[in-house]
Amino acid sequence: MGQGFLALYASSGERIWLEKARQAARFIDANFALRGAGYATVAVSAGARGVFKESVRDVDENIAVARFANSLYRYSGVAGFRALAQHAMRYLASPQLANGQRLRTGILLADAELAGEPTHVTIVGHKDDASAQALHGAALRYPSVYRRVDWWDKREGAMPNPDVRYPELARAAAFICTGNTCSQPVFDSSQLAQTLDLSMASD
Repeated sequence: MGQGFLALYASSGERIWLEKARQAARFIDANFALRGAGYATVAVSAGARGVFKESVRDVDENIAVARFANSLYRYSGVAGFRALAQHAMRYLASPQLANGQRLRTGILLADAELAGEPTHVTIVGHKDDASAQALHGAALRYPSVYRRVDWWDKREGAMPNPDVRYPELARAAAFICTGNTCSQPVFDSSQLAQTLDLSMASD
């Protein structure tokens, strides 16, 4: 559910979906976090007996939690969500999973995402502006597994994660950001993919 809410936020820019993603992450942390590292596949009830008393960690579910929580941290700027991702990653990096026999591609992908910056595109423009809509659509179509697509309509107030400052412009624009710096504004949606290609090649 958390992944779905975050995808809805990226694809629409509507902040209600980001808040629902936050709620999902907080629910996961409150109900499934295990002492030391990782998240249980089900919550263990107080009256459970026998094998049902034991918390079971699932590798794929912890990969999903790590990647979701890290993306949520990137979108929201809330450090607690990064801590949630790191809690899952501590289990995924444990010796019994890192011995080569059970190592999965998803673990390497989660580790790389936690260690690096996503492809970050921010659209600055009103949600009812056709140019902003076209730029947003072009950003969503760009093929990138690990990405962050923000849409800032200044009428809605500050961005959820205001880690970059954007200039005041008379028309809608897209910015490709790395760390705390961004590219020159891109006004033409047909040029956004090419600009992203050049930006990725120079990193």
